[in-house]
Amino acid sequence: MNNRYSPGNCVVCRILAGLASLAAPIAANAQAAASSAPPLEEIVVTAQKREQRLQDVPFSVSALSADQIAASGITRLDDVARYTPGLFFETIGIGRPQAFIRGIGSAAFDAGSDPSVALFVDEVYIARFTGVTFDLFDLERIEVLKGPQGTLFGRNAAGGALHIVTRKPTNEFSAKFSADVGNYDSMLLRGGISGPLSRDTLLYRLSFAAKESEGYIANTATGERHQDDGSYGLRGQLQYTGSDVFDATITLEYGSDDIGMLAEQNVTDNVLFRPPGDLADSRDGLSLDQQYNTDGFQERDSTMLAAHLNWETSLGTLTSISAFRNNEFEELHDLDSTALDTLDRYALEDGETFSQELRLASGADSAFNWVAGLYYLHEETFRDEQWVLGSDTAFALFMNGGQRFNLQDVIDVTTDSYAVFGQGTYAISSQWNVTVGGRYSRDEKSADRVLNNNGIGSQCTPATPCGPFPFNVLLPASFTTSFGRDWNSFDPQVTVDYRSSDDVMLYATYREGFKSGGFQPSIPANEERASFIFDPEEVRSWEVGIKSELAERRLRFNAALFYNRYEDLQFVTGTGVGAGGAPIVVTDNAAHATSQGGELELLLQPAANLLLSAGYSYVDATIDEYVDDAGNDQSGKQVIRTPEHQASTVGEYTLDLDGDSRVVLRGEWSYRSRVYFDPGNTLETSQGGFSQFNARLGFETGGPWSFALWGRNLGDELYCQNTITLSASTVGVCHTGPPRTYGVSFSYTYE
Repeated sequence: MNNRYSPGNCVVCRILAGLASLAAPIAANAQAAASSAPPLEEIVVTAQKREQRLQDVPFSVSALSADQIAASGITRLDDVARYTPGLFFETIGIGRPQAFIRGIGSAAFDAGSDPSVALFVDEVYIARFTGVTFDLFDLERIEVLKGPQGTLFGRNAAGGALHIVTRKPTNEFSAKFSADVGNYDSMLLRGGISGPLSRDTLLYRLSFAAKESEGYIANTATGERHQDDGSYGLRGQLQYTGSDVFDATITLEYGSDDIGMLAEQNVTDNVLFRPPGDLADSRDGLSLDQQYNTDGFQERDSTMLAAHLNWETSLGTLTSISAFRNNEFEELHDLDSTALDTLDRYALEDGETFSQELRLASGADSAFNWVAGLYYLHEETFRDEQWVLGSDTAFALFMNGGQRFNLQDVIDVTTDSYAVFGQGTYAISSQWNVTVGGRYSRDEKSADRVLNNNGIGSQCTPATPCGPFPFNVLLPASFTTSFGRDWNSFDPQVTVDYRSSDDVMLYATYREGFKSGGFQPSIPANEERASFIFDPEEVRSWEVGIKSELAERRLRFNAALFYNRYEDLQFVTGTGVGAGGAPIVVTDNAAHATSQGGELELLLQPAANLLLSAGYSYVDATIDEYVDDAGNDQSGKQVIRTPEHQASTVGEYTLDLDGDSRVVLRGEWSYRSRVYFDPGNTLETSQGGFSQFNARLGFETGGPWSFALWGRNLGDELYCQNTITLSASTVGVCHTGPPRTYGVSFSYTYE
């Protein structure tokens, strides 16, 4: 294997070494120029199931504070990736998130698959894809944990984990309300109030968010608009703090979305089930004006009830986290993305999840800090998916007299997952620490599946064609089948960290991660394919890094190098068109893949009124060995949804005015290099590198009111957030990202 980290060939090493060598003069200059500047804001995270300074965690973690979230206008998780090296997070509508960290993620979104990057809200695992892309409001911080997190966060955290931490109730009354109004008739309302019902004993917090917009994709055939917003969220928290040895927090959360359909556009000249080159004379790059014969919809309702309980015992802190979550999702969209009646797709999903974690953690003052626990998850997911073949296809002409017909795939999946885990950190000396941990997991999955061709061709055979439409023999026969499998995994981790001073830590860590196996997406070509079970995904990861705070903690410089080795990497591939016209989409395992690279993050306060930050990642993620379901050798190709380069910079300048009022000017730039959306790295369906610029001009009165003008994607860059490739990547439909948006914000704060 070609070792890109050999001394003569390590481009990343030289880049990071060069940037690290700049830290000393930057620190010296910052020391000289920043004598009046305050130290950087301290960020506390729970990446190791206990509260720690971000700089004390011995692996790569990026964190966004509440102030950063508000200043950058972050309302959804795909916004987070703009500021996080190594993270790719984009969506396909509201029901199909695509999260990748350092080259590992999942392109699937069906009931039989799981994500490779786990999402947690206040330590509660969000199991279903359709429940991930919700509005973010009233948050304390967002943590991005990079690399396998199998030991403490468990299954499906092979690539890493995203942890959203909400604001908690307060013992003093406080309130905050904000309103954003912008182009595309957009409006965003958010707010929260908190205080005591009984001082020092019973506290509450109520939060809400409402978001509306008319949508930036216009269907010129009907006048309807899509890619709009219509979401609402409520969260209530009740916290008991009346005991020195016990506290409890109960959270009830509800979210609702009711918006237009996922509006895609073709990025190739071919349309499913139409003659090749059908769009050659009409397609001219990305456009916000499209034509669809179907105006679909996306609807979602989700509810979560969670209880966090903590007891102080003689052995340590005993924590119980119990959660129930229900998620209902329904959508209809024009999958061929044209005005022709070719292919529509309908999906209805209903999922319920119960999870329970029990853990015991030692106090933080001993030489040996440890945590141990048990975990259980039960999940039931029902999904009804239908592919509607339209009258403008040859299939409808020859199989149903030119009339539309649909194929229906219904699957009911049950998952039970059990785990036992533990981790301990021993302080060898005041400078050296060693951490060892492990997690044993067992997943049990089963499914009942029904394919229904609705009587069109259900009795067709070559000897007995179906009445006047003999081509119905091409349709798959209806079937009912059941299948299941169990998997076990042990995921260890070993970490060594060394403090050369109070403000500089060096570390090296080895970790393993596990993603559960699963079942095929819809619509399977036949019963044999429907029963094919793909294997779990496993990763081994090595990482070395530095975390430092210099110039009297006015400069924060963190960097990491990593090498990941993946076994049985799961890939979703569109390999052609099957019987009856349904696209053949299969999930199988790549034998091996490798991801290696480096990341750095820099935060500098050179003066009291100036804050600068920068981030960069280089990821070389390569498929080492993979032959897809169609027999194509994809070895040596770049892993999907993994840009080789990501970079961002942020600058914020504050101008003090009379009294306590001030003006705050903030500018942001982000860049992402080319991304491929299929294992074959088809150039035509990829997204080339692009930059985005955001800006914000705020005025703070010194009192409770503040105002701001803002603009995002100021260069009006049109780009594909995601592209779904079908028919061996000769067909690609793109989900277009938001164009230029701008508006004004108002906020009121009482504390």
